[in-house]
Amino acid sequence: MSKAEALLLRAHECEEDAALATTKQSKRRLKQIADGWRTVSKDQAWLDGEVTPMGNEQEFCSRSASIYVSALGADRAIKF
Repeated sequence: MSKAEALLLRAHECEEDAALATTKQSKRRLKQIADGWRTVSKDQAWLDGEVTPMGNEQEFCSRSASIYVSALGADRAIKF
């Protein structure tokens, strides 16, 4: 798993936590944190040469999503 994929995994974990949050403020904050991790993941993928500035982000996200599903198991995965 690359650094970018590990960061993307953190974003997905924050999204899961947001889904379980009990207050609107907590949900909103966790979604903001997830967005931040997703942005850092994209930047890291670019730094690692996995994507070009105008390149294959969709391919990277699809590949990372499949790694996320296999890491947690299909029963715990978030639906995209």
